[in-house]
Amino acid sequence: MMRRTSKTLGLGLAVTLTLTACGGGGETDAAEGDGPTGTVTFATLFQPSSWDPAIGDFMGNAFYYGLVYDTVVARTAAGELEPGLAESWTYDDDQTTLTLELRQGVAFTDGTPVDADAIVANLEHYRDANGPGTAELALVERIEAVDGDTVEVGFTAPDPSFVEDLSSYIGFVASPAAIESGTLETDPVGSGPYVLDAANSTSGSTWTFNANPETWTEPPYATLVASIMDATAALNALKGGQADLAMLLDLQAAEEAEDSGYDRSLFAPSSLGIAFFDRDGTIAPEVADVRVRQAINHAIDAEALINAFLGGTEVGTPGRQLFGASSDAFDASLDDAYPFDPQRARELLTEAGYPDGFTLTMPYVLIWGPGVPDAIQTQLAEVGITVEYDQLPPEEIGPSINSGKYAAALQSFGLSSSWMTMTQQVDPDGAYNPFSVEDATAMELMTEYQYADEADRPAIGQELNAYMTEQAWSNVWGHGHPSILSDPAKITLPATSVGFPPVFEWVPAGH
Repeated sequence: MMRRTSKTLGLGLAVTLTLTACGGGGETDAAEGDGPTGTVTFATLFQPSSWDPAIGDFMGNAFYYGLVYDTVVARTAAGELEPGLAESWTYDDDQTTLTLELRQGVAFTDGTPVDADAIVANLEHYRDANGPGTAELALVERIEAVDGDTVEVGFTAPDPSFVEDLSSYIGFVASPAAIESGTLETDPVGSGPYVLDAANSTSGSTWTFNANPETWTEPPYATLVASIMDATAALNALKGGQADLAMLLDLQAAEEAEDSGYDRSLFAPSSLGIAFFDRDGTIAPEVADVRVRQAINHAIDAEALINAFLGGTEVGTPGRQLFGASSDAFDASLDDAYPFDPQRARELLTEAGYPDGFTLTMPYVLIWGPGVPDAIQTQLAEVGITVEYDQLPPEEIGPSINSGKYAAALQSFGLSSSWMTMTQQVDPDGAYNPFSVEDATAMELMTEYQYADEADRPAIGQELNAYMTEQAWSNVWGHGHPSILSDPAKITLPATSVGFPPVFEWVPAGH
C-alpha cells in the first residue's frame, strides 16, 4: 500500500459538522423562467478560512465551497453518489483506471469552460497543494484529459474511496485561471449554484451569496446569507426571526427552538469522544500506554452523557468504535467493549505506573455546549486524571492539532466509509494521525482490506475495527445527531444521512 503524502486534519478533529452543499440536483436552463426568488439566512459557527478548496480546512469551509463550486461527483442527503460535473464514471476490471465522462456546456463564472483540462488542473492542484485533499491522491500516478469531455485517472493500486472523495475532499472544481493567478484564496471562481457577493460580505460576521444565473443546477433561493454566531446567538436569531435555518448541537437550545415553532430534524451522526493522537508518547508518555487509554474508556459514563446532553437514544446512541453502523467494518458487539467501571480504570492506571493520575491537556471547540467538556473533566477527575482545556475557535482546531501540540483532543467527526476511516486513522500520513504513528498490525489489515474482493472486506474490516477498539485508539462514548432547525414558512429540508442537507435539496415552502 502506498503511504499517504499529506498531513492535514481535513475534517477538523474537534468536530466534523460538515455543512455539505455539494453540487447536483436537477438541471435547468438559465434562460428559462424567472429564476429563484427570496432570501434565506442561516446561522452558523463556521466561516470560510480560504476560498481555495485545495488548501482550506475542510471542517468549516465545505458548506461554502459547495455554494460556489460544483463537485465532480454529487452526493445526496441520503448519502447516494450521483452525477455532478461528471455525468458518469467507470473503472476498468482491475480497478486501477477510472474514466470520467463530463457534463457538456458548463462554464465557470469567468466564462472559461469546465472541461477535461479543468478537471485535470484541479486534481493536480489538490495533489500539489499539501492540503486536506492531497493524501486522497496518494495512489494516483496519472491524470489525463483524453479529449475535451473525458478524464482518465490511473492508480498504482485500487483506491476504494476515490469516487467518494470526488464528492468532497478533492471534488470542488475551481477555474484553472483563478488557480494559476493565485487569487483563488480570496476570490472564488467556480461554476456552482451561487456566486459570492463580496460587497455585502464581512469576514467574521456575514457572507452573502447570489444565485448564479448561468448555473446548470437549480438554486432554491435568489440569495443565501450566512450569519456567523455562536449557539446562544443562533437560538436568539431563530426565535427573533433573524435566521431561517441553524444547526444546534445543544439539546436544550434545540428543544427551545422547536417549541418556538421551528421544524427540527436530525443531522447525520458524528462520533463523540476523545481522540488519542500521541500513541507513541512523543509529548505525552502516558498516552502511549494502552492501559491508560483503556482506563479513560472505562472512566467515561457514556449512558450518562447521552442522557444528559443528547436527549437519550432519541438523538444519540452509545458506541465504542470509530466505524459507524453503515460501515462494513462495523461490529455491534464492540459497543460493549468498555463498560463504565471507575474502579477498573483506577486499576489500569496503577498497572501503568500512574496511581496518582496525571494531567492531560486537550483542545475543544464549544459546539456541543460547555456541559459535555465539563462532564468529561469531572468523570476523569474521579479516577485521578486532571483535564485542562484549551478552547479554540473552529478555524484553529485543525492547524493546532496538525502542529503536534496536543496528545489528545475532544473530538466529534463524521462517520465515513470504511476505507476513508482507515486511511484517516491508520495510515501514518492520515488526516487523524498527526504524530505519524505507524502500527504494523493495523497497516497489514488495512492493506488486506484494500486488495480483498468486496465479499471478503467486511471480515477484514471488522478484524481491524476490533484491534483498534482493543488498543483504545480513541475514547468513543457515543454517536450523536445534531439538530437542524428550520423555519417551516420558508424552507423544507430532506432527511439526511451524511451531513447538512445539500443546498440543491432545499425546498422553498409552498413548492
